[in-house]
Amino acid sequence: MTDASELRDFVNRAADAEKAETGRLPDTVDGGRGGARDIILSYLDIGEIDEARTWATEAAPNYLQYARFVAEDRFDSSDPPSSLTAKPWTDALTAMQLATFAADNDVLLETAEDVYEWASLPFLKECRGWETTLTIDAVAALAALVLGEAHSDYIESAQSKFDSLDDQSAYAKRNLNLVSAVRGTANNDVEQVVDACRGLDDFHETLDIYESIPMELVNIHACFCVVFACHRGLDVTYTSDYVPVSVVSYD
Repeated sequence: MTDASELRDFVNRAADAEKAETGRLPDTVDGGRGGARDIILSYLDIGEIDEARTWATEAAPNYLQYARFVAEDRFDSSDPPSSLTAKPWTDALTAMQLATFAADNDVLLETAEDVYEWASLPFLKECRGWETTLTIDAVAALAALVLGEAHSDYIESAQSKFDSLDDQSAYAKRNLNLVSAVRGTANNDVEQVVDACRGLDDFHETLDIYESIPMELVNIHACFCVVFACHRGLDVTYTSDYVPVSVVSYD
């Protein structure tokens, strides 16, 4: 792991630069919209939970807006193939992750409601491939659980699509592990959540290129699964090289 002082320097430089320019916490920092996310992950890695929560509170609504912008621009029922290039799901997932880190139930619920609506658009089913469906099913399964639907059809759909893939890519396995964490959380099954986190860490280690240094050092997906499950009363204590101890104490 990178020395904590290096991450602290990264955080301070990015934060100071943004505050000097705007006078407030960022919606974008050093590298576009992923900057605030990177600072949150850095704070998690150096154990400063309050700072991570503060920045997550600012960033989560922005990711929801990113997702809405893409969805409104791309989800055109008159031209279904264009939906295959739409990626609101990734931004929506990040919005739900950061809202969870921020303990912001309003943004979490808003994002979940949007995702649930988007995933049910009938014309999408006519044009999306199974790999894309896995991504949609994973995010929609999480959204359904947030909205109180513990055992949604998206969970079974994801497993079925994964089993049907000739080439079960690393990203397909990541999405299935996200679904497994959702299932484990819904069933109060700590062991299943932990197994899913291990799978997410395995995926993390297979990547050749990371979006940023913080995204390499901290596995946002596994961290989220731990915090999300803990917020729902599960005693998940999973840590690893990519899931810092601070995540377990996150309240």
